[in-house]
Amino acid sequence: MKSINYTLLLFFLSSITFLHAQIIPGANMENWTTHQLFETPPPFQTTNLQSFILGTDYSVTQVSGVSGSAARLETIQGGGDIIPGLLVLGELSDDLGGGIPISSSPDSIRVSLKYDIPAGDAGIIVAVFSKEGNINGVAQYEIIGTQSSFEQVTFDVPPIIGVPDSIQFIIFSTNPDDPVVGGYVEIDDIILIGTTDVIPNGDFEIWESVEYEKVDNFSSFNPFQALFDLKPMATQTTDAYAGNSAVRIENVEIIDFDNNDLDTLGFIYSGDFFSDYSAFGLDATPQIFSGWYKYAPVDDDSALIFLEFTKYDSSLGYSETVAEFAFYLGEANDYTSFEFPLSFTETPDSFSLGISSGNFESNDEYVPLGSVLHIDELSFDFIEGTRVPIFSDALEIYPNPASDFVFIKMDKKVGTPKSIQLTDAMGRVVQFSDIESLEYGNDLLRIDIKNYPTGMYYYKVETEDSVYAGKVMVQK
Repeated sequence: MKSINYTLLLFFLSSITFLHAQIIPGANMENWTTHQLFETPPPFQTTNLQSFILGTDYSVTQVSGVSGSAARLETIQGGGDIIPGLLVLGELSDDLGGGIPISSSPDSIRVSLKYDIPAGDAGIIVAVFSKEGNINGVAQYEIIGTQSSFEQVTFDVPPIIGVPDSIQFIIFSTNPDDPVVGGYVEIDDIILIGTTDVIPNGDFEIWESVEYEKVDNFSSFNPFQALFDLKPMATQTTDAYAGNSAVRIENVEIIDFDNNDLDTLGFIYSGDFFSDYSAFGLDATPQIFSGWYKYAPVDDDSALIFLEFTKYDSSLGYSETVAEFAFYLGEANDYTSFEFPLSFTETPDSFSLGISSGNFESNDEYVPLGSVLHIDELSFDFIEGTRVPIFSDALEIYPNPASDFVFIKMDKKVGTPKSIQLTDAMGRVVQFSDIESLEYGNDLLRIDIKNYPTGMYYYKVETEDSVYAGKVMVQK
């Protein structure tokens, strides 16, 4: 990335129609982070995906067992939903039957259990035996009450019609028909008695971490791709216009919840998955949106950029859309610049951004797999006279990183401050103070940051004539 002295830049651009400022978080596509979704004990499937979607604690976790590890299944609240702790050996679907291969019928099943089930509720263990896809036997055990340490439990397998060729093993931490929050079951050492068949990883010693990579400040379907071990739709590439990296977006395959293969458009969008804060804050009104791209479409595909600008209505208690824009990008073998004009009838205070490697607005169900879009160096141009923050060495901040307080030392030429605003990496305002409430003296401003979690924050100091900005790392 080029280093720019914005104070000099503003001086030279004082007679030009637009002032340039890149305020789109992560717009240079340089910063990428690897995130862990959750751990899972293969080949079991869990309800952790549902927990992830609802943004709550995971319902199935690794704990200490009889010897080594065990699985803990807990019934939790996820928004307005109750998520049972669930382990399934076999297909996770509404249809029972089918699972892993076996060659004989067990006499009984032994497990080690530890649990605390609320009154009136019950955990459930079910073993479903099938032959050629048809159910020919079911064994079930009900878990009630409390057991504070692991104990072995054995339950019989009723007579099975014929020799089964597969078993599906299911454990619930609550009654799935009437779930109750708060109960848990810890399970270890699943053993089939009277047969040489075994439950793979029935001792829960093997756990795999489901991880995915994403560009900071943007999200995609990469978490779901990682869950199903599929090719990610948004990846980091060194084939960049500027700096060390860009984002590469591709139309790829995904699997739906019925295990059907689907072709889907690759995309990234502002914010985090299912977050209430998917928009970036705006301090000024942009008039041009620009950036650099390369695009290799399949068939007649086209890439699409979507911008939604919103404004908070205090009387309604939520933000309303004030403008929407959709821009198409055609084939480009080399990095090519784009500039799209923006116009508003109302002044926005935030925006959301989505970028797709295919045409989201097409009515054609056909998705051209393999269309690839590279995006780098996104920015806004602002109307002259708009108070755009100046990133200037006239302000010095220390310590940086900091944990409790930071001090901003201001050169006398910037004038007396009127207010200071602190935002997080998502553009959310976390602190605003006017001059009367600021600790200010000897050209020093003191900002209290002790209640903020670790992360990058941006400060903006407004004076009579200008707005000055910078960033500080909070590190606990």
